[in-house]
Amino acid sequence: MQKIEDITNGRMIDVAFDAVGIKPTLRACVDSLDVDGKAVSVGLSSQDIDAGPFLDFNLHRKQVLGHLGYKSQDIAMLAEMLSYHRLDLSESISKVIPLSEVKSGIEELESHQGNPIRILVKP
Repeated sequence: MQKIEDITNGRMIDVAFDAVGIKPTLRACVDSLDVDGKAVSVGLSSQDIDAGPFLDFNLHRKQVLGHLGYKSQDIAMLAEMLSYHRLDLSESISKVIPLSEVKSGIEELESHQGNPIRILVKP
């Protein structure tokens, strides 16, 4: 948090996005907020969340919001961009598995075995 304080001259930030959805990342988002700040969680996880002391939310009027921020047309646009090689997601794909291994893929994501980012299922 010190780096954020240094960059913002102690003001902190107005909006922070958590793209992971686990306790440490959500907590870091909340801790980086200024008064009236909003933490938006777009990461999906089966973990319980811990956003910090309740008093911090009251005294500093902080908010945590959940967001599932895509629509079907967004997926279509991303698919088109991928097909024309205008978007490279290769660094964010940990592995590709067959449909028959989907259960083990979910378990791997939940346990963070091998620190996966994204596992694709190939039908």
